[in-house]
Amino acid sequence: MNKTVLAIALISSIIGSANTGFSASPVKMEVLFMNHGPLRPTIEQIRQVVAGYGEKVAASWYDFESREGEAFMASKGIRQHIPLML
Repeated sequence: MNKTVLAIALISSIIGSANTGFSASPVKMEVLFMNHGPLRPTIEQIRQVVAGYGEKVAASWYDFESREGEAFMASKGIRQHIPLML
């Protein structure tokens, strides 16, 4: 529970500080995640926070175990087992 609250607070502060009104284009955010049971409630809460910003935030979601996720990790040089990365 504490990790979930911390993750949501961190995401809110990142999105809130990045959205200062200086940019006409949306803030871009990339999320790499593992779609596993223990992490699903946190992922859903992150999605709700991001959705609350409407068109101000453009989030790209990459499932760790999908082809898109594997391509994303390769493009970023990620080779480790990472449950969640923003």
